[in-house]
Amino acid sequence: MSSSLRKQFLGFMLFVGLVPLVSLSYLMYESIGNSIRKSEIEKIAELNRERTKHVEMLMKRAKEDLGALQANPLLTDPNGDEVMALGELERLLANYRLFSDFSVYGTDKRIKFSTNIHSEAIDHSVEFRDACNGVEAVSNPEIPRTREEGDERSLEVSVYLPIRNKYTADIQTVLKASLDFGRISDLITGVTNETTEGLILMDHRGNVISSSIEGYPVKEKFDGNKTNIATWTAVPTGKHVDVHGEEHFFSVNVIPAEATQVGSPWLLLALEPTTDVNRFLSQLKKMILLITVFTIACAIFVGAVMGERISRPVIDLNEAARAVAGGDLEKRAVEGRGVKEVSQLAKSFNQMVTELKGHQERLEFLVSKRTVKLRESEAQLKISAARLQAAFNNSLDGILLTDENQNVVMSNPVFIEMLNLPDNLERIGFNEMDLREYLLERVTRKKDRKELLQAILSPEAVFEKEFDITVPIEEEETEDRVVSLYTTPIIGDDEDTGGRLWVMRDLTETRRLEDNLRQSQKMEAIGTLAGGVAHDFNNLLTGITGHLSLLDMEHLGENHANNKDLLRHALQASGRATDLVKQLLGFSRRSHIELRPCNANEVATEVSELLRHSINPSITIQTELHSDPWLTLCDPSLLSQIIMNMSVNARDAMPDGGNITLSSENRVVSAEEALAHPDAKEGRHVCITVADDGEGIPRAIQKKIFDPFFTTKEQGKGTGLGLATCFGIAKQLGGWITFESEPGEGTAFHIYLPWTEKTDASSETETKPEFVGKGKNETLLLVDDETVVRSVAETLLRKLGYNILTAGDGVEALEIYEEKGSEIDLVMLDMTMPRMSGNETFTHLRERFDYVPVLICSGYLVDLKTFQDENGTVPDGFVQKPYQIEKMAATVRSVLDHAETAAA
Repeated sequence: MSSSLRKQFLGFMLFVGLVPLVSLSYLMYESIGNSIRKSEIEKIAELNRERTKHVEMLMKRAKEDLGALQANPLLTDPNGDEVMALGELERLLANYRLFSDFSVYGTDKRIKFSTNIHSEAIDHSVEFRDACNGVEAVSNPEIPRTREEGDERSLEVSVYLPIRNKYTADIQTVLKASLDFGRISDLITGVTNETTEGLILMDHRGNVISSSIEGYPVKEKFDGNKTNIATWTAVPTGKHVDVHGEEHFFSVNVIPAEATQVGSPWLLLALEPTTDVNRFLSQLKKMILLITVFTIACAIFVGAVMGERISRPVIDLNEAARAVAGGDLEKRAVEGRGVKEVSQLAKSFNQMVTELKGHQERLEFLVSKRTVKLRESEAQLKISAARLQAAFNNSLDGILLTDENQNVVMSNPVFIEMLNLPDNLERIGFNEMDLREYLLERVTRKKDRKELLQAILSPEAVFEKEFDITVPIEEEETEDRVVSLYTTPIIGDDEDTGGRLWVMRDLTETRRLEDNLRQSQKMEAIGTLAGGVAHDFNNLLTGITGHLSLLDMEHLGENHANNKDLLRHALQASGRATDLVKQLLGFSRRSHIELRPCNANEVATEVSELLRHSINPSITIQTELHSDPWLTLCDPSLLSQIIMNMSVNARDAMPDGGNITLSSENRVVSAEEALAHPDAKEGRHVCITVADDGEGIPRAIQKKIFDPFFTTKEQGKGTGLGLATCFGIAKQLGGWITFESEPGEGTAFHIYLPWTEKTDASSETETKPEFVGKGKNETLLLVDDETVVRSVAETLLRKLGYNILTAGDGVEALEIYEEKGSEIDLVMLDMTMPRMSGNETFTHLRERFDYVPVLICSGYLVDLKTFQDENGTVPDGFVQKPYQIEKMAATVRSVLDHAETAAA
């Protein structure tokens, strides 16, 4: 009966204890195997991602290195030494480990020099032709043309860079750089885990372009069953059985086209044989099998020998096994109970569970580590997204994105504000068709509207154009703007169109500043021209007025009364011509101005009183002057001329009467306001405004009103120099003029003059020189290049009792003075002469000879202080052209008398 009980106990123990044990062993084996396989696949995938980043970094570094080569002065110098250039390329080749060769070709396709020996001296590739046209070109991976038969070198990518002449910017040579995939493979292998069998780098068609597997051929399909990126990336990780039937773990990563720099993506495949994992699982299976067999043997032995004695420990062990099978790895069998074998079985069981728990903890640790990395990646992704969103929202350009269905998905505030669109374009269903219609309605020029319509009809069109648009502001008000529009389709990795990008830039302010600059440059050029014309005109007037003065000195008798009237009219006409020349000199800023602190209110009040008594009574003169105006440094007579000229123009704009308002204010011009006008400066200024409510200035001529000789008045009623003179005077005073005008509503001119801290408003009263008697037989040297001017001055001075020597230029004057210097009492020196100018002649006189009095004669008003700053000394006087006999005689006599007194 005991035997039967042992058999029953044994059978019951086998059924109750060993079946769960076998199940647990099987589950444990499967669980550990799956975990190990998953761990290996994740490990190889992580390593492959790191290698992919390394490849992208290498390609990026290669592009940066080539960018530095393109600007190398030894390559861009057209007169450079080719030997030095080749030496520089060989030095750079030693430093840039990614490149196997640098070659320089002429634009005739022939090689000039190279760091390697080439079998082909001419390059007929399409990429070379693109480089000759100024486009950087990159070839697809290919077998090097220089590879000899039997050579197992890897593929290369050829990069063609146009090298421009650093003086002319013309393309003079083409640099061809060979990127060796063998070196890329070596660099990648340097970071490869030692358990990885190898790396395969393929192009988008599945062709092998680099391999770390020894002897693996390039330019061949890696696997006939998987020929392109799409089939490989459908399942990026897993197992792969190659054509030889060998099983590998694999991981695939795609290197996008923008990272490869060659226009198409690459695929990096990492392989690891499953041999080690299978060997480990096989050993684990044997161990579990041995444990199971050992447990069964122990159970049979204990059941046979101990029977009832070991039934309880077996039951306990069975319960522990069931708990472990249920996932409770903290459960342990009770040790030390029953026979030694049962106790040993419990101990072995606990050891097995402990090992299983250790495996589980290691797996949980790996999973936790991967989870932390995943969360860190998600955090970095959120930060990057936030940065991109900030850049998108704060861009100075308007940006709008649409999806493949032409619906708006994103728009930044600048785009909305620039076109005055609703804020919620995404929610109201605004799409590309609405945007196109909106733009077409607001484009100003018909030609631009036609080009825009033709360009945006094609969904694949890339369009960039600058044009004028009219944007609604509020209700019926609109604003004209100049914008630059760029739009292009968004192409995905699968080369399908995924929407469209719209970028708009407001160029209104830029174009306005460019117009102001062109206007300023035009006024500068016209001023230079006016100064030159005034100088030549002055010389002509000198001859005319001089001869008239000579005729006037003849004291015509009663029989010549009619001739006296004619002479008087001629002198009056020459006087008007002289005033016109002074206006031209004022516009060209060639006249000297005596500046002193001035109260603009006093000048405006004086002009207003004069206007009230001299213009049509139907025109009302009003003043709105600041109670405590700042002082400005200017010539009151010139400021009065500006206000008077503008007031006369205002009067002419109101033939039926109206109001003229003269006002003043203290203004602090900011840096932003100064940018609005090319002559404006920031800081304190006094602003005088002359405003009327007359006809206004038509928009078509507003840019011309400051041009000399431009006038809208009838023939004979205006010289066209009024506003031009005002412009020149204001600029010479350090200020500027702006205006506002609307046809039918009136015009307001604003004169800005700089503020001064000086408070002394006194000025020396100019006294009219009295006519002085004739000369005392002194000898004068008259130097002037104009024959008629020289003749007039000589005749006038001889009539005054002087002996005259004449010279046509500075060189002739120095020769005469060197010969007859002891006889010469005074030199009258013109400033503008050929061969040697008046300044140079004056300097030579002072350096080479003893002191002699010198009078400067010029049509320009000469600032003697500035003259002294430029030449180190000052002349004894100045005579203005055209000559007025009284002033000239007085000045000559005064200088001679002063020199005589100083000598005594």
